[in-house]
Amino acid sequence: MAKSAPRITSFDHVLAGDKDSDNKTKFHLRSLSTTQKMEITDTINAGAGSAVYWKLVRYGLLGWENFLDENDKQTAFSESMSENIERLTPAQIIEIGLEILKASSLTDEERKN
Repeated sequence: MAKSAPRITSFDHVLAGDKDSDNKTKFHLRSLSTTQKMEITDTINAGAGSAVYWKLVRYGLLGWENFLDENDKQTAFSESMSENIERLTPAQIIEIGLEILKASSLTDEERKN
């Protein structure tokens, strides 16, 4: 019996380097839609490495809490996703992108269908 695609789920992520901090930054993320997964697959197949992470974060980043700028001031989450991504370091983009991809991956059971 065929089954529908899994629902989009929201979740929080703390960066690996922040896990032991008393003042953790929490990133609010979500899994990808089927259409977004297909677009990411096309981007991977085209060999556009860094564009994959940018798209993952663009689609899956919903917000953040306790994200400080270089002056230790709270960084507001913008309505402009491009501005939000520009506030992240390349390492943060990669880690967040991988978490979104992991949350969006099919399970073994889903692959059987």
